[in-house]
Amino acid sequence: MASTVTLLLPRVDRVTIRNSEWGYAILQMIFEPPYTDSSLSHPDILTWRTALSTALKQYLGLFGSAMHIDILHLHDDEATIRFPRTELTKFSAAVSGFMGAVDGKAFGFKTVAMGEFLMGLLGRREEVDLWAE
Repeated sequence: MASTVTLLLPRVDRVTIRNSEWGYAILQMIFEPPYTDSSLSHPDILTWRTALSTALKQYLGLFGSAMHIDILHLHDDEATIRFPRTELTKFSAAVSGFMGAVDGKAFGFKTVAMGEFLMGLLGRREEVDLWAE
């Protein structure tokens, strides 16, 4: 006779996450005049890192250049960024008002979504895409 082992796990009714450590943003890099040639590539991770660091340093000075940012995902001209949640307002202000130049073209950032939870941002991105059509 084979014996079976029954493993009893505690029942979880609900999970509450408070005070997340990170804030997230989905940003789009917008160029003026826009790229029309399909052979030109989209901004790479180094261009994104440099542009974000410059925007933060320009707005917040030395404190902005020391802010920890991670680029989690790049897709075409959009990037998903992670930064300390306590700096959400400062980060938003720094990237919203920034204008830079790369390859002789002016560029800025459009905030597609920003918040404390990454999953919430993805839903907002789909909502923006729905109404843009």
